[in-house]
Amino acid sequence: MFKTNVLEQLLSVFEHFGSRSAFFINETSYSYYELAERVSSIRSCIRSREIKTPNIGIITNDDIETYSSILAIWLEGMAYVPINPSQPYERNIDIINQADICLVLDSSLVKTFADIDTIMTRSLGRVEINLVPVNANDSASAYIMFTSGSTGKPKGVQITRGNISSFVDAFWGLGYKIDENDRCLQPFDLTFDLSVMSYLIPLLKGSCVFTVP
Repeated sequence: MFKTNVLEQLLSVFEHFGSRSAFFINETSYSYYELAERVSSIRSCIRSREIKTPNIGIITNDDIETYSSILAIWLEGMAYVPINPSQPYERNIDIINQADICLVLDSSLVKTFADIDTIMTRSLGRVEINLVPVNANDSASAYIMFTSGSTGKPKGVQITRGNISSFVDAFWGLGYKIDENDRCLQPFDLTFDLSVMSYLIPLLKGSCVFTVP
């Protein structure tokens, strides 16, 4: 189950490795405790909104707020849709419309989409840490990746929470050994499916994720 294999495992990592580095981004290290603080702040702000659809857009900047947004969305039982701000505006609007996105999480200095309800995650204040997940079915979407659209209109592929849980089981079944002393590379854009493996697997073991701008 996603709750057991992913969310509860993450909670254990936050509890046992709070002072260790979770991410190293743009020459800055962020501990698991700092990650938990940001996740909780974003989650609290999501809860303050009246959200009509389960899909939330994330502007895919290379920063701690973007990765915190993913975890906050999962803890709320919702799905994230990565949106690359360097892609054409019309393409991104099409993705937003197809995925029925009514809320975007954006860590940019300036709001990316003027006409869409947006939480500017970089400017949020601190709140009490809350990492307890809501109940959500494994058949619910965890994220939606869109194809490039090079042969036509971009198409969304829904990956369920159960899909991720099965992937995690299969990955550990390969015999890879990762622990809190390892440092792992995340070189992919978050609109590319392999990014999920690159950030999630290390986090589940308390490793440090090094991102590439």
